[in-house]
Amino acid sequence: MSGRFLLQRLVQMALTVLLLSAVVFSLARLSGDPVLLMAPAEATAQDLDRIRARLGLDRPLLVQYWLFIKNAAAGDFGASIKWERPALELIIDRLPATLLLSATSMTLGLLIALPLGVAAAVWRDSWVDTVGKLVALVGQSMPTFWFGILLILFFALYMPIFPTSGYGTPSHIVLPTITLGAFVAAAIMRVTRSAMLDALEADYVRTARSKGAPEGRVILVHALKNASIPHPHHHRAANGRNSARRCGDGDGLLVAGDRQDRGRCRLCPRFSGGAGVSPLHGADLSRGKPDR
Repeated sequence: MSGRFLLQRLVQMALTVLLLSAVVFSLARLSGDPVLLMAPAEATAQDLDRIRARLGLDRPLLVQYWLFIKNAAAGDFGASIKWERPALELIIDRLPATLLLSATSMTLGLLIALPLGVAAAVWRDSWVDTVGKLVALVGQSMPTFWFGILLILFFALYMPIFPTSGYGTPSHIVLPTITLGAFVAAAIMRVTRSAMLDALEADYVRTARSKGAPEGRVILVHALKNASIPHPHHHRAANGRNSARRCGDGDGLLVAGDRQDRGRCRLCPRFSGGAGVSPLHGADLSRGKPDR
């Protein structure tokens, strides 16, 4: 990864964070005057002005936004208007529940998506593939909040199996995990199926099958292992045209052309048996000629 690329990503990240902070700041101000919600019904105009001055809400919006950005950069996110506590303390208090829910929903999504995505690719155009594509379509198109309301309605009200809210016992995490895990499973299932379809058509899979490797080993070891790698080698060249791309792991070139030479890297040790030697067909890619 070049320094220029890293610098571009950092600039893009900073601009994205700045834009999001501006949107959040604007939406918070468009939702109404928080002082009216905090003050009692019998509060006078002078009382409202004192509260605004104490919270800094009497200053111009640009000044408020600048103070917000400056303090946030220093780690001071201000105080919660509702709870009257530092916002960072509230975030830290709720961080364990957030991490737990993230871990359980991701685990559930992987347990559903990986087997279903692999099965949909192996038995392409079968009923298994149809079910997998239907699950992916419904999971990604169905609003998460609506799915969560349905789960509460059926499994907490009609059938009081799980609590509607709260935190502290395993039963409290079941419905939120299913709600978030369904969307995660749908997204990962689509990616897994697409990557497995490409992997099953690769030359190393044909080679493994021609050598008499068991089909289970071909699918789980050769195909799934390579389909799971988020690597820039996963580029497909146009049929019949020779081209080369720079490998993201080093200074090598990905030689792209016919199906036998597509996607091989000259110098990257991750997919080569050594400097310039491909383990797939014994090709000496440093000379650009397959050794057959």
